[in-house]
Amino acid sequence: MAPKKNTTGRDVRQHMLALALVAGMCLTWWDSFHETGRFFMRENIETSPFLYSSLSCFFKPTGIVIGCLAGFFLVRKYGRALSSRKAILIVFLGEFILHVLYYLAGMAGFYLAACLVYATVSACVVANVVMVLSFAKTLKMRQIALMTCIAISIYGLCNNLLFPYIFLSLPLAAIGATYLIPLAGAAFLSLFLEKGAPEEVEPEHERGFEVRTPSSLIVHLLSYGSAFGILHILGGYVAQGPHSVNIAVFFACCITTACVGFLFLRKTSGGEIWSKVRSTVFPLSVIGYLLIPLVSDSDIALALTEASNLLYGAIFFIGCIVLSRKTGIDPYAVIIKGLFWKYLGTAAGIAYARLFYDPGFLEGNAYSVLSVIITVLLSIATFWVGSDERIRKIWGLRKNLPAKHYRNMVNRCKCEKIAHDFRLTAREKEVLLFASQGMRPSEIAEAIGVSVDTIRSHSKHLYAKLDVHSATELRSFVEDTTIDESELAL
Repeated sequence: MAPKKNTTGRDVRQHMLALALVAGMCLTWWDSFHETGRFFMRENIETSPFLYSSLSCFFKPTGIVIGCLAGFFLVRKYGRALSSRKAILIVFLGEFILHVLYYLAGMAGFYLAACLVYATVSACVVANVVMVLSFAKTLKMRQIALMTCIAISIYGLCNNLLFPYIFLSLPLAAIGATYLIPLAGAAFLSLFLEKGAPEEVEPEHERGFEVRTPSSLIVHLLSYGSAFGILHILGGYVAQGPHSVNIAVFFACCITTACVGFLFLRKTSGGEIWSKVRSTVFPLSVIGYLLIPLVSDSDIALALTEASNLLYGAIFFIGCIVLSRKTGIDPYAVIIKGLFWKYLGTAAGIAYARLFYDPGFLEGNAYSVLSVIITVLLSIATFWVGSDERIRKIWGLRKNLPAKHYRNMVNRCKCEKIAHDFRLTAREKEVLLFASQGMRPSEIAEAIGVSVDTIRSHSKHLYAKLDVHSATELRSFVEDTTIDESELAL
């Protein structure tokens, strides 16, 4: 195993920025199919245009579900090879071919075929999510949150301002060529990230796919997914024009970026995910939906409902990383299982809303019945999936992590925090870690490959910086250090 490359703060920032651009360009490229289908299908199909645009909405989450089923097999069989240079090239080459096929089908008028290609594209996007996760798992929570904000900002600008007001005036072939740019950019930067990724020893994860997902967590994901699926279709019903949806989603991106920044980027922000969902996503969803019949301009209501969906997606991604760090379960298994249940619920919600409601749903009792359904779904997902104490223990999943492994993770994270706060050198941090585990100077010297006198010299400087006077005081100092468990290093 090659030694781990030394990285500086500048290297980490460059890594985070490159990864944010990859995530933003992938999200922009993926959603461009939805926007293209929404505008061109409704304008060029004489019979049942709304049916085809609804199929486009339905095939998006359905493709994700199919991609997750394929991911179950691929991750278990190939594991970390899925983030290799060869895998990245295969994924982006496949997406390039699907991109061309989609626009050829659209120009030929084969709109159902285009919808099916879109489903296949969505299945491939699961590989993009796994790839982004593989590059993001070494970042701290605040860095991941900042990355998420940048990605959402790119998506909001490109697909909700530039697309409807600039790109839409271009021929369909030109739009297809234009959206190859973010796809190519994401591919190039992904190869750059893979080349620059440091060699590191893999942690001893639980396999993840063999670990049973708690039923309460499944109910949570299905319920929120179903509610968002219903709200997505209803948003199309109440929109006052095709461009009004884009305006609403653009402001939703602004709201989401502000919320993520407030929840995760402040110095006092904690790592607990559940309270953030309960305090932001739930009220945004409910208030946005209840505003639909009360405001003359539906863009306000749509902005809130779309913001709740985007914010949930952002917290969901961060939460998957937190869950894997707190439990030791394979992060790829966490993200694939989470996407599967969430988008299964979204597909069900879209199908339900499309089959049982029409653009006149605000009239009569239909809206009242739907209000009850959405409120119940969101309430179940937010308040009825377990006690706060059980949720803080990640629905009991932490028991899958061996006690020794968990203690080592906590100890290493505490030493990282001390090293950062007291500006320890790399060697002092190494000595601190070994000493906190009860190793004597001779044992540390043998483990590092230096003389005992060198270790004693580093220990003397370390003691002075921490204001301790013995190995016992040093271990107590580490034990008394408090950390945010979401930052447990893998």
